[in-house]
Amino acid sequence: MPDIKPAPELHCPLCGGANACSPASSGTFSSDCWCMTAAIPESVLAQIPADKRGKACLCPRCAQGSGSGT
Repeated sequence: MPDIKPAPELHCPLCGGANACSPASSGTFSSDCWCMTAAIPESVLAQIPADKRGKACLCPRCAQGSGSGT
């Protein structure tokens, strides 16, 4: 099985701010991240540009629906 690494996307695709993504920062999915327990509304996920979906994490503020991208 290939060694899959997270993309080094350190910015929120909605507001451009730091996304605080531990896996993106550390280069491994074995790092715990704030988003693993966050409930992110579907309406917020729908705002992520298609080219960033599944590649860049939201910041905690935008994930709650209170960022500048919402």
